[in-house]
Amino acid sequence: MGLIQTPTALGHHARFAALFESTAGTYNPPTSTDFVKLLTMDLAHTLSHEARDDANEGLDPYETIAGRGDLSWTVEKYFSAAAAGTAPPEGVLLRALLCGTPVVDSGVSVTYPLLNADPAAAYRALTLQRYNNADDVFFSRAFTGAMVNEGKFSWSGTDKPKMSFSGKATGIIEAGYTTTSGSGTNATVDLASGTGRRFDAGARINVGADTNQTVATQAANSVTLGGSITFASAEVVAPYCPTPSYTAAPILGLTTGSLTYNGTAQADVTSWEINVSRNLAFHEDTYGSTYAVDADRGMRVISGKFSIRASRSMLNDLIRRRQFAEVALAIRVGSSSGRNHLITLGQILPQIEKDTLPATGAGTLEVPFIALASTEGAVDAMTWVVS
Repeated sequence: MGLIQTPTALGHHARFAALFESTAGTYNPPTSTDFVKLLTMDLAHTLSHEARDDANEGLDPYETIAGRGDLSWTVEKYFSAAAAGTAPPEGVLLRALLCGTPVVDSGVSVTYPLLNADPAAAYRALTLQRYNNADDVFFSRAFTGAMVNEGKFSWSGTDKPKMSFSGKATGIIEAGYTTTSGSGTNATVDLASGTGRRFDAGARINVGADTNQTVATQAANSVTLGGSITFASAEVVAPYCPTPSYTAAPILGLTTGSLTYNGTAQADVTSWEINVSRNLAFHEDTYGSTYAVDADRGMRVISGKFSIRASRSMLNDLIRRRQFAEVALAIRVGSSSGRNHLITLGQILPQIEKDTLPATGAGTLEVPFIALASTEGAVDAMTWVVS
C-alpha cells in the first residue's frame, strides 16, 4: 500500500472466500471457514456505455446509453490437500465444476464425481468474495450466482502443479470505505458527504466497533442498516471481513507425482494439462437485466494433452490414432497419504498431431486427447479422488 499517502490495493495482500448459496443468486455471507488461499483472483466487473450517435447540433457526443454488464471471474491456485478423508481447500470449486456429490470415506479419501443432471438446488451457484487489503480491509467485491464453467489443471517439469477455475456470475455486491458524519443511535447512519453510494444493499460492514452490520438501503449521504446502533462522529465505516480459518493444506510440489498411460507408468513426462468445460450457455440477453441471469447445461468436454520423450512404446501410438484405440490415463499429484490427488480418465482417445524427431538429441511427442464415457449416459469419463 502507499506508505505515506493513500493506501493502495495490493493484489498479493487480499483474501478470498468461496461458498455455495442455498438459493442460487442470493448472497451468502462468508464465515471464517470459507476462505481459500489463491495465487490470483480476478473478479471482473464491466459495464458498457455507448455514446448517442443520432444527429445533433455539435460534433461531440454529449450523452451515453447504458448497455449490458458482465461479471466474469477467474481464480488460480496451487494443488493442495488436507488430511486423508477431508475435503481440500479447493473442494467447493471442484464440486461446482464436476457437479456430483462428493463421496467421503472417513479418514481415507474424498471422491469428486461427475454428474449428468442438474446439481441439487443448494449446490448450483456460489458466492465469491474478495477483500482488499488483508490487514486493513477497505474494499470488498462479492459475486453472487457465480457458476463455474471451466477448470484447468496443469503441471510442467519446471513449475508447480496448478489449477484454475472460471465462469460468470449474476449479481454483484460491493462495499468501500468512509467515515461517519455526526453521532447518534439509529439504524440510519450519516456518512461523509456523497459516500453513501459506496455501500451496496446487502453488503456487510463495520461501523466503528459495531461489526458485521447489514446494509439495508443506501442514499447519497447515508446508509440504513438492518438494526439500530450507536455511533460517534468520524468513525471508520468499512467492509466486514471474518477472520479466516484456513484448512491446513500443504502445497503439492513438482517432484512428486506420476502419469500412467495405458497401464504403464511413464518416466519421461515433461508436462500435462487437463481441461474441463461445462459449456454453459449463459442467458445474457434477457430483457430488463444488466447481467446474465441464468445458464443452461451444455455438452461437457474433457480434454487435455501431455508431453513426453519419444520412447519406442509411445511411438507405437502414432499408429493407434489411426485405429481409434482408447486407452486409460491416470495422473497422480503428490504421493503420500493426505497429500494426494488422483485424476483417472478411464477412456481417452489419443490424438497425436506431430512428432519432433531432431537430427540429434531426444525426440518428443505431444499427445492431445479427449476423454470419453465408457457407454452412453455413463459418468466415468473422469474421476477425482483426494486421499
